[in-house]
Amino acid sequence: MDAILFDMDDTLYDQALPFARAVRKVLGEVPGATAEGLYLASRRHSGEVFAAYAAGGRPTDAMYVRRMQRTMAEFGVRVDEACALRLQRAYTARDDAGMVLSSAMASALDWCLAHARRGVGVVTNGTPERQMDKWRALSLGRWIRPEHVFVSDALGVAKPDPAIFRTALSAMGARAADSLYVGDAFQTDVVGARAAGMRVVWLNRRRRAVPEGARVRPDAEVHSDEELLALLRTSFYQAPRRVAAGCRSRVPRAAAADGPSAQRVRHTAAQLQHHVLLEPRVLLHPDLVSGRGGAPAESAPAGRSGSRARRPSALRSSSAPGSASWRTSQSARSASRPA
Repeated sequence: MDAILFDMDDTLYDQALPFARAVRKVLGEVPGATAEGLYLASRRHSGEVFAAYAAGGRPTDAMYVRRMQRTMAEFGVRVDEACALRLQRAYTARDDAGMVLSSAMASALDWCLAHARRGVGVVTNGTPERQMDKWRALSLGRWIRPEHVFVSDALGVAKPDPAIFRTALSAMGARAADSLYVGDAFQTDVVGARAAGMRVVWLNRRRRAVPEGARVRPDAEVHSDEELLALLRTSFYQAPRRVAAGCRSRVPRAAAADGPSAQRVRHTAAQLQHHVLLEPRVLLHPDLVSGRGGAPAESAPAGRSGSRARRPSALRSSSAPGSASWRTSQSARSASRPA
């Protein structure tokens, strides 16, 4: 695979938590309002804001005011224009205490870094200052170089315009047909990346329905970071290489790992047999075809030449960042593990 690109907001991290934190900061506790409920309400009233970005412009204060007023009205709270603006500014302020990278997403990024020849990147709408704040807050420098963060305001083009995806791929020296995009918003992420010729995984945390009349579909849909990690580990396989007769494949360390996190990944892997991404040089593992799921058998059947198939490289445990190829990148990159 050439490159793997991610959306930033509500993809690399769960955006519901920072929004709920902003509401509590400005309005205090709102009876009956959960973080998930508040965020879903805000998204229902964000069409005007997203349309401004899609048209290559910037949302106005009036658009943000309407979004906040309509969002809070769903919970019986009336806010005036000044309060709505304070709420918007609290949401976009450089206070990233509620912004957390999950352990499953960190593992998914490990996998991507180990298997993307041209690297891992971000394609996002917004301002470069704010999006780079998030890059730092999430310690994304461990996997994503700063020059591989492509932001709409800096480029003069925004998702879903396929030009922003093509710009990112060109800068990374990657082919669209051999690259993958992961995003949460159907219209901006799925439609845009597909128009650019990329494979797409829809990280649909809120389990939204496909928009009525949509003419494109994602290559796969997952609903959590754990499902994304399981999909990557079970659906992407490099063509197996032949080895000398009598040599046995080894079960990867990742398959033998145990503990709650590993059990969740194996559980979601078993549920994702219908989510299959196929592309040139990528094979579906026979265990998924047969429906057995779980870890594959230790040794593969003999091929026609009498040799045994080597374990596909995508099943081996992800190499930790810090490998020789990664060390050649900027030394200023953060080496700390995300929280």
